[in-house]
Amino acid sequence: MLSLHAKSHCVCPSAGFYFSTEDDYQSQSADAEQHHSIEEFIIQFIDGSDFACNLASAINLHQGNLASYFELLDDLDDADESQQAAFLYVLNDLGYDTSEALEKYEDVMLSEEEPDAIAQEYAEDCMELTGFALQYFDAASYVRDCFASGDWSTIHNNGTRYTVTNANGL
Repeated sequence: MLSLHAKSHCVCPSAGFYFSTEDDYQSQSADAEQHHSIEEFIIQFIDGSDFACNLASAINLHQGNLASYFELLDDLDDADESQQAAFLYVLNDLGYDTSEALEKYEDVMLSEEEPDAIAQEYAEDCMELTGFALQYFDAASYVRDCFASGDWSTIHNNGTRYTVTNANGL
Protein backbone atom coordinates (compact mmCIF):
# COMPACT_ATOMS: atom_id res chain seq x y z
CA MET A 1 0.00 0.00 0.00
CA LEU A 2 1.21 3.47 -0.82
CA SER A 3 2.49 5.54 2.08
CA LEU A 4 3.76 9.10 1.76
CA HIS A 5 4.81 11.59 4.39
CA ALA A 6 4.33 15.35 4.34
CA LYS A 7 7.10 16.95 6.35
CA SER A 8 6.96 20.57 7.36
CA HIS A 9 9.89 22.92 7.66
CA CYS A 10 8.56 23.69 11.14
CA VAL A 11 10.29 22.01 14.08
CA CYS A 12 7.10 21.47 16.05
CA PRO A 13 6.45 17.78 16.87
CA SER A 14 3.09 17.59 15.09
CA ALA A 15 4.33 19.23 11.89
CA GLY A 16 4.15 16.18 9.64
CA PHE A 17 1.68 13.49 8.71
CA TYR A 18 1.39 10.26 6.74
CA PHE A 19 -1.10 9.84 3.92
CA SER A 20 -1.92 7.51 1.05
CA THR A 21 -4.50 9.38 -1.03
CA GLU A 22 -4.90 12.88 -2.35
CA ASP A 23 -8.04 13.43 -0.27
CA ASP A 24 -6.20 12.33 2.85
CA TYR A 25 -3.40 14.79 2.05
CA GLN A 26 -5.86 17.64 1.43
CA SER A 27 -7.72 17.15 4.71
CA GLN A 28 -4.57 16.75 6.83
CA SER A 29 -2.77 19.67 5.18
CA ALA A 30 -5.84 21.87 5.73
CA ASP A 31 -5.83 20.82 9.37
CA ALA A 32 -2.10 21.62 9.69
CA GLU A 33 -2.65 25.01 8.13
CA GLN A 34 -5.59 25.80 10.39
CA HIS A 35 -4.01 24.63 13.66
CA HIS A 36 -0.31 25.26 13.08
CA SER A 37 -0.20 27.82 10.24
CA ILE A 38 1.83 25.37 8.13
CA GLU A 39 1.36 25.72 4.39
CA GLU A 40 4.42 24.13 2.80
CA PHE A 41 5.46 20.50 3.01
CA ILE A 42 8.21 18.30 1.66
CA ILE A 43 6.66 15.13 0.26
CA GLN A 44 8.58 11.95 1.06
CA PHE A 45 7.96 8.52 -0.41
CA ILE A 46 7.79 5.99 2.44
CA ASP A 47 6.40 2.73 1.05
CA GLY A 48 4.65 1.36 -2.00
CA SER A 49 5.30 -0.47 -5.22
CA ASP A 50 8.56 -0.10 -7.11
CA PHE A 51 6.64 1.70 -9.83
CA ALA A 52 5.14 4.20 -7.37
CA CYS A 53 8.61 4.86 -5.96
CA ASN A 54 10.24 5.18 -9.40
CA LEU A 55 7.44 7.48 -10.57
CA ALA A 56 7.85 9.71 -7.50
CA SER A 57 11.55 9.97 -8.28
CA ALA A 58 11.01 10.51 -12.01
CA ILE A 59 8.66 13.46 -11.54
CA ASN A 60 10.56 14.80 -8.52
CA LEU A 61 7.47 14.50 -6.34
CA HIS A 62 6.60 17.66 -4.43
CA GLN A 63 3.57 19.47 -3.09
CA GLY A 64 2.90 21.17 -6.42
CA ASN A 65 2.65 18.00 -8.51
CA LEU A 66 1.07 15.69 -5.95
CA ALA A 67 -2.32 15.72 -7.71
CA SER A 68 -0.61 14.82 -10.98
CA TYR A 69 1.25 11.97 -9.24
CA PHE A 70 -2.00 10.44 -7.99
CA GLU A 71 -3.58 10.86 -11.45
CA LEU A 72 -0.64 9.06 -13.07
CA LEU A 73 -0.82 6.23 -10.55
CA ASP A 74 -4.53 5.92 -11.28
CA ASP A 75 -4.03 6.06 -15.07
CA LEU A 76 -1.33 3.39 -15.00
CA ASP A 77 -2.88 1.21 -12.29
CA ASP A 78 -4.23 -1.29 -14.85
CA ALA A 79 -1.01 -1.32 -16.87
CA ASP A 80 1.21 -4.38 -16.54
CA GLU A 81 4.79 -4.08 -15.29
CA SER A 82 6.28 -3.84 -18.77
CA GLN A 83 3.95 -0.97 -19.69
CA GLN A 84 4.87 0.80 -16.45
CA ALA A 85 8.55 0.27 -17.29
CA ALA A 86 7.93 1.70 -20.76
CA PHE A 87 6.27 4.77 -19.25
CA LEU A 88 9.22 5.34 -16.92
CA TYR A 89 11.63 4.89 -19.85
CA VAL A 90 9.84 7.55 -21.91
CA LEU A 91 9.68 9.86 -18.90
CA ASN A 92 13.22 9.37 -17.54
CA ASP A 93 15.41 8.40 -20.46
CA LEU A 94 13.73 10.27 -23.30
CA GLY A 95 12.81 13.34 -21.26
CA TYR A 96 9.15 13.64 -22.23
CA ASP A 97 6.81 15.38 -19.83
CA THR A 98 4.08 13.31 -18.23
CA SER A 99 1.33 14.11 -20.75
CA GLU A 100 3.59 13.28 -23.71
CA ALA A 101 4.83 10.15 -21.95
CA LEU A 102 1.24 8.93 -21.55
CA GLU A 103 0.84 9.22 -25.33
CA LYS A 104 4.21 7.64 -26.24
CA TYR A 105 4.77 4.79 -23.78
CA GLU A 106 2.69 2.30 -25.76
CA ASP A 107 5.07 2.75 -28.71
CA VAL A 108 8.01 1.38 -26.72
CA MET A 109 8.96 -2.15 -27.76
CA LEU A 110 10.21 -4.12 -24.76
CA SER A 111 11.53 -7.63 -24.40
CA GLU A 112 12.39 -9.57 -21.27
CA GLU A 113 14.59 -11.91 -23.29
CA GLU A 114 18.36 -11.73 -23.13
CA PRO A 115 19.76 -9.41 -25.82
CA ASP A 116 21.64 -12.30 -27.50
CA ALA A 117 18.36 -14.22 -27.87
CA ILE A 118 16.67 -11.16 -29.36
CA ALA A 119 19.50 -10.79 -31.87
CA GLN A 120 19.34 -14.47 -32.80
CA GLU A 121 15.58 -14.25 -33.31
CA TYR A 122 16.06 -11.13 -35.44
CA ALA A 123 18.61 -12.94 -37.61
CA GLU A 124 16.26 -15.87 -38.16
CA ASP A 125 12.97 -14.02 -38.60
CA CYS A 126 13.85 -10.66 -40.16
CA MET A 127 17.13 -11.34 -41.91
CA GLU A 128 15.90 -14.82 -42.86
CA LEU A 129 19.27 -16.39 -42.14
CA THR A 130 19.19 -20.17 -41.97
CA GLY A 131 21.57 -23.06 -41.59
CA PHE A 132 25.07 -22.28 -42.78
CA ALA A 133 24.61 -18.49 -42.94
CA LEU A 134 23.08 -18.39 -39.44
CA GLN A 135 26.14 -20.00 -37.86
CA TYR A 136 28.25 -17.05 -39.03
CA PHE A 137 25.93 -14.47 -37.51
CA ASP A 138 27.70 -12.95 -34.50
CA ALA A 139 24.86 -12.17 -32.09
CA ALA A 140 27.15 -10.68 -29.43
CA SER A 141 28.63 -8.18 -31.92
CA TYR A 142 25.17 -7.32 -33.23
CA VAL A 143 23.96 -6.66 -29.66
CA ARG A 144 27.02 -4.52 -28.89
CA ASP A 145 26.43 -2.48 -32.06
CA CYS A 146 22.73 -2.00 -31.26
CA PHE A 147 23.54 -0.67 -27.79
CA ALA A 148 26.45 1.45 -29.02
CA SER A 149 24.35 3.08 -31.74
CA GLY A 150 21.46 3.77 -29.37
CA ASP A 151 19.07 1.49 -31.23
CA TRP A 152 18.64 -0.58 -28.08
CA SER A 153 18.59 0.37 -24.43
CA THR A 154 17.84 -1.35 -21.13
CA ILE A 155 15.57 -0.43 -18.26
CA HIS A 156 14.70 -2.07 -14.95
CA ASN A 157 11.34 -2.15 -13.20
CA ASN A 158 10.27 -4.30 -10.24
CA GLY A 159 13.45 -6.35 -10.51
CA THR A 160 12.94 -7.20 -14.19
CA ARG A 161 15.39 -6.13 -16.87
CA TYR A 162 13.83 -5.08 -20.16
CA THR A 163 15.55 -4.43 -23.46
CA VAL A 164 14.08 -1.53 -25.46
CA THR A 165 14.45 -2.60 -29.09
CA ASN A 166 13.28 0.61 -30.75
CA ALA A 167 15.10 3.20 -28.62
CA ASN A 168 16.11 5.39 -31.57
CA GLY A 169 12.64 5.30 -33.09
CA LEU A 170 10.85 7.10 -30.28
